[in-house]
Amino acid sequence: MPKGEKISDYSQKYTTKWERDDELKDLKDVKERCKNFWCVLASEIQSRLPDNLNVLKMMANLHPKVATSQVKPSLNDILKSFNRTALYGNKDDVESE
Repeated sequence: MPKGEKISDYSQKYTTKWERDDELKDLKDVKERCKNFWCVLASEIQSRLPDNLNVLKMMANLHPKVATSQVKPSLNDILKSFNRTALYGNKDDVESE
């Protein structure tokens, strides 16, 4: 301990250093948990996206600005991507209703 320094000052320095170390550990812990959160979030979003992202891209043609414009893009690609039975059900089932 340096000359002229009181014991309480000396212990205060170490207490402050330990508190700083604890704060750094807490900060690292928060950063690690945030990183884990973002990784889980990204994987959850990816798992919830449909398998066919091209359909989503083609649906941009259904935006009101595009749909009300003078030059309208063809919707054939979108319609081809959907299975008729998936949209309307089986023909026999519909007739039996």
